[in-house]
Amino acid sequence: MHEAVLTTTETAQALKCTPGALARMRRERRGPAFVRVGRLIRYRPVDLDAWLKSRRIAPVREAKQA
Repeated sequence: MHEAVLTTTETAQALKCTPGALARMRRERRGPAFVRVGRLIRYRPVDLDAWLKSRRIAPVREAKQA
Protein backbone atom coordinates (compact mmCIF):
# COMPACT_ATOMS: atom_id res chain seq x y z
CA MET A 1 0.00 0.00 0.00
CA HIS A 2 2.98 2.32 0.52
CA GLU A 3 3.75 4.29 -2.60
CA ALA A 4 6.77 6.48 -3.22
CA VAL A 5 6.31 10.17 -2.53
CA LEU A 6 8.58 13.11 -3.22
CA THR A 7 9.48 16.01 -0.98
CA THR A 8 9.02 19.58 -2.15
CA THR A 9 12.76 19.85 -2.83
CA GLU A 10 12.79 16.62 -4.86
CA THR A 11 9.72 17.73 -6.80
CA ALA A 12 11.22 21.14 -7.50
CA GLN A 13 14.39 19.47 -8.79
CA ALA A 14 12.36 17.17 -11.04
CA LEU A 15 10.37 20.10 -12.45
CA LYS A 16 13.44 22.36 -12.70
CA CYS A 17 11.87 25.06 -10.54
CA THR A 18 12.38 26.34 -7.01
CA PRO A 19 10.62 25.11 -3.87
CA GLY A 20 9.25 28.65 -3.57
CA ALA A 21 7.66 28.38 -7.01
CA LEU A 22 5.95 25.15 -5.91
CA ALA A 23 4.71 26.85 -2.74
CA ARG A 24 3.27 29.71 -4.82
CA MET A 25 1.56 27.22 -7.16
CA ARG A 26 0.06 25.44 -4.13
CA ARG A 27 -1.30 28.70 -2.71
CA GLU A 28 -2.78 29.65 -6.07
CA ARG A 29 -4.15 26.12 -6.63
CA ARG A 30 -2.52 25.88 -10.05
CA GLY A 31 0.27 23.39 -9.40
CA PRO A 32 0.37 19.62 -9.22
CA ALA A 33 -1.80 17.78 -6.70
CA PHE A 34 -0.10 17.22 -3.37
CA VAL A 35 -0.61 15.27 -0.17
CA ARG A 36 -0.43 16.88 3.25
CA VAL A 37 0.91 14.60 5.99
CA GLY A 38 0.61 16.68 9.12
CA ARG A 39 2.72 19.73 8.29
CA LEU A 40 4.64 17.96 5.54
CA ILE A 41 3.87 18.40 1.85
CA ARG A 42 4.48 15.41 -0.41
CA TYR A 43 3.94 14.80 -4.11
CA ARG A 44 3.05 11.50 -5.77
CA PRO A 45 4.91 10.83 -9.04
CA VAL A 46 1.65 9.76 -10.70
CA ASP A 47 0.12 13.17 -9.88
CA LEU A 48 3.16 14.98 -11.30
CA ASP A 49 2.88 12.99 -14.54
CA ALA A 50 -0.84 13.78 -14.82
CA TRP A 51 -0.24 17.48 -14.15
CA LEU A 52 2.54 17.68 -16.73
CA LYS A 53 0.35 15.94 -19.33
CA SER A 54 -2.49 18.36 -18.62
CA ARG A 55 -0.15 21.32 -19.19
CA ARG A 56 1.06 20.12 -22.61
CA ILE A 57 0.47 22.44 -25.52
CA ALA A 58 0.67 20.81 -28.94
CA PRO A 59 2.73 22.52 -31.66
CA VAL A 60 0.66 24.14 -34.42
CA ARG A 61 1.85 21.57 -36.95
CA GLU A 62 0.74 18.68 -34.70
CA ALA A 63 -2.63 20.31 -33.93
CA LYS A 64 -3.46 20.74 -37.63
CA GLN A 65 -2.86 17.04 -38.32
CA ALA A 66 -5.32 15.93 -35.65
